[in-house]
Amino acid sequence: MMMEKEYKGYLQLFTEGSKVDEMKHVGAAFWCPFKNVSKKFKLPPESSVFLAEAYVIKKVLEFIEESVKEDKVIIFYDSKSAIQAVVNANTMAKPNRDVLICYIKLQDILKKKKVVIQWIPAHIGIAGNEIADLKAKSAVESGTLVTDMDTPYEVKIFDKVIKVIDRQGNDGFLASYEISKIIVKAGKPHNIGETVILPAVSAIISSVVKQNAIEITNSIPLSNSSVSRRIDEMVEEVEQQLIAHLQVKQFALQLDESALRDNEALLLAFVRFNNEGAKEEMLFARSITTDTKGETIFNEVATYFKENNVPLKNIIACATDGAPSVTGRYKGFIAH
Repeated sequence: MMMEKEYKGYLQLFTEGSKVDEMKHVGAAFWCPFKNVSKKFKLPPESSVFLAEAYVIKKVLEFIEESVKEDKVIIFYDSKSAIQAVVNANTMAKPNRDVLICYIKLQDILKKKKVVIQWIPAHIGIAGNEIADLKAKSAVESGTLVTDMDTPYEVKIFDKVIKVIDRQGNDGFLASYEISKIIVKAGKPHNIGETVILPAVSAIISSVVKQNAIEITNSIPLSNSSVSRRIDEMVEEVEQQLIAHLQVKQFALQLDESALRDNEALLLAFVRFNNEGAKEEMLFARSITTDTKGETIFNEVATYFKENNVPLKNIIACATDGAPSVTGRYKGFIAH
């Protein structure tokens, strides 16, 4: 192969992502011929091939950071979209979190090593690529189950990030999301980031690390509005990931209609499903502006599912609070 000659002296790595069946896990793998090292990963069924491709690049970069002493490394990949996403993440409007991490890791590694991510055509007999492809396919069954990536059921940093990333502020930017996640999970006021957490971080850096804390804390945006915006972005992405799961999996639906102050009606929907064990998540909370009849409730649920391309046939059971508007045999929600 011409590129193998061109990059003679480089440590070679081959990567691949593979999805064989919509209902099965997604495989990803990388292989290093010189060291005879390979890693295989099994991602959740709702993952896309692109997500697998981004994830395996992240793992390759981690491998380079932790285990590679060579100064020159080339990563061969047959996915142009994944390569372009990683290389151009600083100009993308909505980079995936793993893509963003890849971009940051790559910038850090480039300070110490020469790393090239090179596209190669797929399935034309390039030995390294073919072997990586076989390993990615087998990862669907025998790969290490991935637990360190974003899932639909955890509040983590996802796709919603800034349009242009300041290369000098990447770490502070990611820290802002991580701290916002901690704040929302603890149920604390959003302004605690600026009034409590940053001063605490500053004290630790100054007293323990013995460094100037001002530059570091100034790179972490944690104002009340910044934290609120981060939380909104993460919540929206979590909902989209949950919907992606419901689009391909069967689930049980639970509905509860409640009255708030001023007689405002609120419809709550929860879903239960199997994903490496039983899971239960809140799907939505919607105000009902007309009435709370069975047909109205059904229309609200059907509209939500239609907007998000979730087939009604995926609902295998429906639990309610027993209200007549829901359980009525002729006009209740169940009747529809």
